[in-house]
Amino acid sequence: MKATRILVLAVAAVCMLSGAVASAASAQEFVAKEYPVKVKALNKNDQGFQISGAVSVCEGAEFEGEGTEASPTLTVHPEYFECEAELGSKHNAKVNTKGCNYEFFATGSVNIVCENTGEEIEVTVEGIAGCIIKIPAQPNLETVTYENITGEVEVRAEVSGIHWSTTSGCKLSPSSGTNGEYREGLFKGGRPTGTPELAPINHPAKARTAGTNEFGAFDAIEVT
Repeated sequence: MKATRILVLAVAAVCMLSGAVASAASAQEFVAKEYPVKVKALNKNDQGFQISGAVSVCEGAEFEGEGTEASPTLTVHPEYFECEAELGSKHNAKVNTKGCNYEFFATGSVNIVCENTGEEIEVTVEGIAGCIIKIPAQPNLETVTYENITGEVEVRAEVSGIHWSTTSGCKLSPSSGTNGEYREGLFKGGRPTGTPELAPINHPAKARTAGTNEFGAFDAIEVT
């Protein structure tokens, strides 16, 4: 009985140690060489967002944030430019992200967080009176991956299950859902007359993230 008890304790200890090692291995953080660090990312391809009955594609995007220490999360403010939407026909669109940010997790998910209750990301479809696509604050959106490239980080987002709603002016049915998708966008037929649409699955939206220190000099960052 004594030998059996010792064996059981030994197995338990090995399991606990293995769990601790696995936990340590899975812990990931955004790390900069120097702090504080200012982070800025520019899109490397068109950014696309699709809901039932509509899709928008933006040719330009910027994401800015800052950090004071290594952290498992990085919060950035997104801005989108030169956007077009397809909703029955093609329209110019404007994206308003005031008060809302993306909280990226180094483990591969992202939260949409807004500073005040009721604030949402809004895509205004121009040329359709009263048509606004709204994306509220929401947690645990997946999936985001990262690649460290010579002191910078390439962020690749292919996210699904996004909650959304539309105003009555859009005349969409349904007018809300949880099936929004974010990944690379494209213009079928080419610019400038092509139709906005999402790229096929496995084509993530990409952005290259770089850091600068308090003196404006390059500051290497990575996900470790």
